[in-house]
Amino acid sequence: MENREQANSKPVDFVNRVTTYIGIISSIFTLILGYLNYRNEQLIRDQKDRLDSLEFRLKERTTTLDESRERVARYNWVFGLFPALYDVNENKQTFTINLVKLALDDSEERQLFNGLKVSPDEKSQSLGQLGLISIIDPLVSTTMNDPKAELRKEAFGKLTAYKSSPEAIELVLQQFKPDQLSKLSPSGIINGLYFLKQTNRGVWRPQQVTEAQQLLVRLKANNPGPQTTELINDLSRFLTTANVSLF
Repeated sequence: MENREQANSKPVDFVNRVTTYIGIISSIFTLILGYLNYRNEQLIRDQKDRLDSLEFRLKERTTTLDESRERVARYNWVFGLFPALYDVNENKQTFTINLVKLALDDSEERQLFNGLKVSPDEKSQSLGQLGLISIIDPLVSTTMNDPKAELRKEAFGKLTAYKSSPEAIELVLQQFKPDQLSKLSPSGIINGLYFLKQTNRGVWRPQQVTEAQQLLVRLKANNPGPQTTELINDLSRFLTTANVSLF
């Protein structure tokens, strides 16, 4: 009887073991498949990130290349205008300078005309000076005369790029001449004085120092406010050192 029960229990134990093994193996396969799926998804994401990065760099290079082509095209166009820049007809010359300014950004046009100004050729020097004046003049006018504070501030920011330009100093001084002084607002006077006192001492011309000293006398005679008075005193001290550096 016992032998028969033992014999019957052996198949049951075998089945239970097989079932257990199958469950364990199934779990292992499930874990392996889950890991492989995770790795595949990770690889796909990594590959997508690399492709996106490559696409972004390609677009950047394409944009840079397009910008370079556009810049070269503008430079070639400006170069084609050079014969007209040296035309004896002043109206044509002025018109061409304005075309050049339209084609170049602020930095490019400043570099162009500064380069012409230091050229050994006298005609190029004259052209460079004329070009710089055409750039600086509207900045000075806006800085000292425009009724809108935001426009004055923007123009003054651009004007500071010409702190080493005698042309800029001269154009600002012209705004302080007797026939122009009455047209200036207190803000315009302050902007003009503030620009002059932060210019490069070494580029002042002797007659400009004299003109500046005369304008300070005129300003003092108008009973200026505290801020203007402080700037007048600052510029007066500045002119003393600028005057010394010229000789």
